Amino acid sequence: MSKSNGFIGVPVGKAMFDTCSQCHSESVDRYANSIMGKAYLDNKGGPSCVTCHDAHHNSMPEVPKVCESCHKDTSGFDQIDPMNVNITTINTLSRIRIKIAGQKARGNKPPLMPEFPEELDAFQIGFVAFGAVIILFIIGYITYMLLEKRR
Repeated sequence: MSKSNGFIGVPVGKAMFDTCSQCHSESVDRYANSIMGKAYLDNKGGPSCVTCHDAHHNSMPEVPKVCESCHKDTSGFDQIDPMNVNITTINTLSRIRIKIAGQKARGNKPPLMPEFPEELDAFQIGFVAFGAVIILFIIGYITYMLLEKRR
């Protein structure tokens, strides 16, 4: 990429958010209003879009692995929304970490996904409901096919 081919350089700060939002406006809006997004825009050390996602690879980062480049303790990070970190997220993460520490202190191996805090119950319920709908659809389809064969 050269300037003779129209390359203007890598945007930073608000210019990066403006560039990314041309295709990913919803994600950029969520991130810009998060604690980390505000820190980036205010030049206080928050990660930019490409810090976690790389430019134009559009890959979903492996949480918490990608977080380890900035955070020493990433326990519980796999249970939060890294694009929308706010004070509620930080409090939720604290409760998750306390549950994990309690399990370890009792000599138990913490479950892969400890019980979600109240703020995430709707997500769990929605996920289970979606699975139930899929299963019911499959059962209905199989029943329909069996009845059609009998005709």
